[in-house]
Amino acid sequence: MRKEILILLASLFAFSLSFAQTDCNNAIHIDFADYSTCGSLAMESIDLANASVSTTTPAPTCGSFSGSTQDLWYTITVPAGVNTLAFHMFNSSIMPIPIIGGTSKPGMAIYRGTDCGNLALLDCFSESGSFFGHGEIRFEPISGLI
Repeated sequence: MRKEILILLASLFAFSLSFAQTDCNNAIHIDFADYSTCGSLAMESIDLANASVSTTTPAPTCGSFSGSTQDLWYTITVPAGVNTLAFHMFNSSIMPIPIIGGTSKPGMAIYRGTDCGNLALLDCFSESGSFFGHGEIRFEPISGLI
């Protein structure tokens, strides 16, 4: 059985550009492909500078997500027989910037579901906050995909 997974990538930076994938209902699909010894991967080059605020989707429960968080939406279809995937966001062009009282850093939320009005949050991650972390979220395994 194949399941759709919605991926929310969020950035807390003020940019005003608007693109299709900034809303859950218009999420861009990322296909799996074979990458030599790494196996099947779903990869996409993502520029968080293109993020904007979603108005109809839930805010994840981790990091600094809020109703004003700018985000991008992507989907993957979990291959048959797979129940665990690892998610990794790296080489972000956005360097975490210290702010008085906290930091501003990218985050990633993984949802299960096909209806944007009825999503199940599987897990949520944010960059560790180190000054030289460069927006990296390490490989995070997610179970319960089916």
